Amino acid sequence: MKIQNRLTLPTAIITVFVVATLSFAQDSTAPKININTATQSDLAGLPGMSKKKADKVIAGRPYSSAADLSKSGLSAKQIQKITPLITFEGGPAPVVASSPAATPGSVETPAATTPSAHKSRSSSVAGSSASESTTAQTPPQPGMVWVSRRSKVYHVQGDRWYGKTKHGEWMTEADAIKAGYRKAK
Repeated sequence: MKIQNRLTLPTAIITVFVVATLSFAQDSTAPKININTATQSDLAGLPGMSKKKADKVIAGRPYSSAADLSKSGLSAKQIQKITPLITFEGGPAPVVASSPAATPGSVETPAATTPSAHKSRSSSVAGSSASESTTAQTPPQPGMVWVSRRSKVYHVQGDRWYGKTKHGEWMTEADAIKAGYRKAK
């Protein structure tokens, strides 16, 4: 009788372990959440994600990679936790802005963004450049729109913010729409 009890206890422990492992494996094979189309409640279901953080993620759309999620205020640790659970389908294609000085057929490469390249709030207030100025800028060519990179909105001539937002650039309306920007209300 004692031999049967000894064999039953390890067997029971192994059975519990196998069942727990299988249920975890089923959860990890669940479909991934598309970060660019998920609802607030879908995002809030991710580990470490509150409804408030989900709102910030939604406001910062679209994303093309996990590194882009840092612009929504998520920490590197949070991004690392949710990366295996999400996809980035429908994210933006890299936008290559053309300048009037560019020759036909030449392609400008976007500047690499590193954590050291980001300005602190105090340094951006103290220093100002043409792209950070809130005074109106004139377009390089007539008919261009002012694209606000942070809000993913473009402004047309006559709009209050046309050429005035801190983080923006000029492009044609067709290029702005193609890049996923929407017209300001």
